[in-house]
Order: sequence, then C-alpha cells, then structure tokens
Amino acid sequence: MTPPPHRIAIVGASAAGLSTCQALRDNGYAGEIALIGAEPEPPYDRPPLSKTRSDTVACLTDVALADEAELGRLDLDLRLGTAASRLDVEGRQVILDSGTAIAWDACVIATGAAPVTLPGNGMTLRTLDDAARIGAALRAARHVTIIGAGVLGCELAALARQAGVAVTVLDPQAGPMLDRVGRQVSKRLKALHQGHGVAFHFGNGVETIQGNDAHGYTVATSDGTRLETDRVLVAIGCRPTVGWLADSGLTLDNGVFCNAFCEAAPGIYAAGDVANWHNPRFGRQMRIEHRMNATEQGMAVAANILGARRVFDPIPFFWSDQYDAKIQVHGVIDGSCDEDLLETNSQNGGFVIAYSRNGTVDGVLGWNMARALRKARALVGQDRSAVITQFART
Repeated sequence: MTPPPHRIAIVGASAAGLSTCQALRDNGYAGEIALIGAEPEPPYDRPPLSKTRSDTVACLTDVALADEAELGRLDLDLRLGTAASRLDVEGRQVILDSGTAIAWDACVIATGAAPVTLPGNGMTLRTLDDAARIGAALRAARHVTIIGAGVLGCELAALARQAGVAVTVLDPQAGPMLDRVGRQVSKRLKALHQGHGVAFHFGNGVETIQGNDAHGYTVATSDGTRLETDRVLVAIGCRPTVGWLADSGLTLDNGVFCNAFCEAAPGIYAAGDVANWHNPRFGRQMRIEHRMNATEQGMAVAANILGARRVFDPIPFFWSDQYDAKIQVHGVIDGSCDEDLLETNSQNGGFVIAYSRNGTVDGVLGWNMARALRKARALVGQDRSAVITQFART
C-alpha cells in the first residue's frame, strides 16, 4: 500500500476544505496539513447567510464551523486572509499572493465559487461581509430589486419581505427556480411569493443598472421597462474559482474536471463548489453548489488521499427555506424532467413530486414533507412506471 503523503495542502477554508481536514485527522492522518483561505475568518457556514435574516447574523460565532478547540485538535498550518495565486503542479507547490510557496505531496482544491456580477452597484451574497452589507441595505431601503429568481434570489426575496421591504424580482426565465424545481413547484413558488407581496417581471434580461445608494437606482430591462428602486441585489449564479489555476495544466471545464475519485491529476483532488467530477450513479459529470455535497465530498477526498480509492457517487441533496415553506430535494432535477405528484398532505399543503428522465427517477422533491421525503429518497434510480404504479395503489 502506498504510504500517506507527508504534507497536504488544502486550498479553500470553507465547508469542503474543513471537512477534508477533519476527515483526515479522524482517519488517523498524523502528517502536516496546510489550510489556506482567502478570507480572514476561520471556516464558517454559508447557507445561513440567506436562509436566516441577514441582519440577524451578528458575528462569526453564529455561523462558525469550528471553534478554537476544534481547530486546535486539527493541528493545522492555518493560512487565512491570503489567496492562492498559482498551482505549480510539477514543483508540487501552492504559490500564495504574498509570494510564499507552500510545498505539498497531495493537494486539495476547494476554492468554491464566486457570484456572477453585473455592471453597476448591484450587491451579491457570498461572504459574511456581503451579508452585513445586505442586512444594512434591508434596514435602510423601502424597496429592493432582486435580479435573478433562482434559489438565492427567492430566499433573498423572502428575507426582504419578512423585513418589511417591498420587493421586485427580475428573471429571463418564465418562473421562479424553474430550472431547479420544474413547472409545478415553480408555479407554487410564484403564488407563495406573490401572496407575500413580491412583484415579478419574467421573460426579460437586465440591460443597465444606474444610480447609487444616496439617490437610488434605475434598472432598465431588455423590453424597455425602467424600474426605480433603493437597492439592487444580484443573484444570477456563481462561477467556480479557478482563475489561479490557469497555467496549472489541469483540465478546467465548469470547474476542476475530476474522475469518479474526485481526482484531477495524480495527487491533486477537488471538493465542493469548484469540483466537476464524474458521478457514476447518474453517469455524468456534476458540479454541485450544495452545502451537504461540500462536506461529503471533502470526506471522500480525505479517504482517497489515504488510499481508499472509493468512487464518490452521492444522491445530491439541497434545501431552501422561504417563508413557511421548506423545500427539500434529493437527486438531480430540472425543468426538463417529467414530473409526477406522488403524495399530498391536506393539512399543511405539502406534497412530494418525483422527477424522471428517460423513464428513470432522477430526483424527488418535498414541500413541507420532510418525513415522507426521507422515504421517497429510495425511489431515485427506480423505473418511473413502477413508481407511478406503486403510489397509485396507496
């Protein structure tokens, strides 16, 4: 058996990077671990930044993923507030923006993703500082315009309405989260948000954002509409943070291209939002921007660094909290899937839907149906016709 590496460099100090560190130590690794993070804060959890009111996240302790005792247990060479600028594959070094070179025998790329921006002063959400700025905006504004009706855009809309701020949401798609939850749930989400006073403008893109915080903003859309607003939030997706890898020789294709072992090259792995790996369960490359995936993929990478050679083939999971609705998804779904309503709850309006491609169930979604959805998870990978028949009998 190949001996474990003497020194491991993990670039990215968020959920995936920390999970890799913890799994390495939990599996008995006693070598050196360097954890490198561009942000000055120790690892913290990002989902609460949009799933709880942004103005209630008061300090790092509210979202920290590891306290001082845990970081001490991990015995890390912790390099925070410094970004990696280059990966020297041949020389086995990570070059930091300070010019410092960190040697490694195995390297984990966990640099995550960065929000897509638009020209103008639209705010994006990714970091604690972003959350603080948005919290301040919600306290100061009477009206916000949110560009993007995906998961994050819808969560921000719910946060703003719960803070008493008027909200307009713009998106070129035909409905909220349409490419993530399909037609039925998108229609239900639209009604939910409209019931809380959100105004939607679908079918057109944004041309310009002009203005400032002092005098307000004007958002011009592709159909000529001009919207006046106090603040603009941009939530149109993320791009994997791979610029520092441009001359590394690694394959960069919607992230760091990896095999089923999350391996990009001998001794080099990727985990979290930046990893585009082959999931053999679904027979395709995947890049998943979900919190659970980051943790599980970090654990899988640690095991493979230590010689396990296990494929990483999870059923992806994500959730979204909006007003009183908890939306949970197991699997891989989008607007192109066939949709079958499997179960409903007349008391809370909940339901479970199965999503299928080419006759196979690829995912299940529950709306306020956590217990039923845990059972429905077992349907992923089954024949669609058999599932429909099974639930028709119940």
